[in-house]
Amino acid sequence: MTEGGLMLKRVPRIYDDEIYQGFGEQPPIIEIQLGNSLKYLINKEKDSEIFKELSYFRNQMDAEFGIVLPAVNLSNNQDLKPKGYVILLNGVVFEKFEFDPEGDVVNGEYSRERVYSGCEQIRNQLTEIVINNFSKIITQSMVNELVNKVRPINPDVVDHVMVRNSYPVTDLKRILLSLLEEEISVRDMNTILETMAEYLIFSKSPIDLMGKIRERLAFSFIPKYADENNIIHTIVLSEAFSSHCLDNVLYPLGELPSLAFDCDDRQKIMKEIVSKAEGVIKRNNKTIFLCTASIRTAFKRSVINNIFPEVACISDSEMDSIKHKYTTKVEAVLEYDGE
Repeated sequence: MTEGGLMLKRVPRIYDDEIYQGFGEQPPIIEIQLGNSLKYLINKEKDSEIFKELSYFRNQMDAEFGIVLPAVNLSNNQDLKPKGYVILLNGVVFEKFEFDPEGDVVNGEYSRERVYSGCEQIRNQLTEIVINNFSKIITQSMVNELVNKVRPINPDVVDHVMVRNSYPVTDLKRILLSLLEEEISVRDMNTILETMAEYLIFSKSPIDLMGKIRERLAFSFIPKYADENNIIHTIVLSEAFSSHCLDNVLYPLGELPSLAFDCDDRQKIMKEIVSKAEGVIKRNNKTIFLCTASIRTAFKRSVINNIFPEVACISDSEMDSIKHKYTTKVEAVLEYDGE
């Protein structure tokens, strides 16, 4: 191509052979693509700010959730704005951001403190996306790795669950994802497998097993809802409200249970929950919903997640397992009159 007799060189594009390196490859599970003004972050030594923050991110996921995530892939994307970056899960863009940390600019460049602040911002954004999308990230291979970590200390329980009972990895993955989606750590896989081994004789249903696992792990996740006096503030369901929910539980094949109300009934129930719970939750954001184990999963997924997604829903049997140390205080009761 020429202009005024001069040969012009075409600007390389992202999918040109000399740039595109992923032909025929599976996309990274977690990837961050950086604009041209940020690619220097990739070229620095492994102890640079961005690598430190991503290492912190993986350590945090392991410590808080028990999940060992693969290394985050960093790459340059020339199609982005110079200071733009995107976070991808399995090759799909989840969020687009602009690198604009607070701090000083020295000689036209970000100061070290400002770069550190920006990299910390990237890590916080990545953490939020991953926590909200575990189902997009956790693979059967990761589940097998978690199981294999138990084998050296308790080979019998691994053989009992995974070999003699041939428990499907896909169903175990569903159980772990259900726990993670409610921010319950699966780090203690030994206890998870021990619980499954005890109850597989009664049921192989992921829903039933998940309930028993939650009861066994209750001591690890319920205490965070207690106040300084070891009191857990609750919003409870009346017997009539619970009975009505139980009558409307659906168990779709291969799916978690849900509640199926007609439109008028659903509006009525939502109004009751908001009117009774909104003020209580504003006064104390550690308040939880307390209900029977038979409706807990369906009530949380179909109702609470649509109104107060950050509020926990705990079953009475889970609460019973720690009642020796904590007491409950009822702040509101959800009623259903049936009219």
